[in-house]
Amino acid sequence: MPSAVSLIRSATLSDVAEYAYAATAPKEARLVFLAGACPLDADGATVAVGDYAGHAAACVATMKDALAAVVD
Repeated sequence: MPSAVSLIRSATLSDVAEYAYAATAPKEARLVFLAGACPLDADGATVAVGDYAGHAAACVATMKDALAAVVD
């Protein structure tokens, strides 16, 4: 049985992590799940080491990129 959940992997985010940055339920539901709010750059390196505000900003940017990959 095929899964109703579609995993989203943005081409602009690191592929080092072994998970998808977002997932969607069936299109009619338009429910998006986010994962991987990690402070990683596109190469998978940790950014803003020791800077909590920098980590938070990087995580928000990651979530924005993941959501942008969901938009049709």
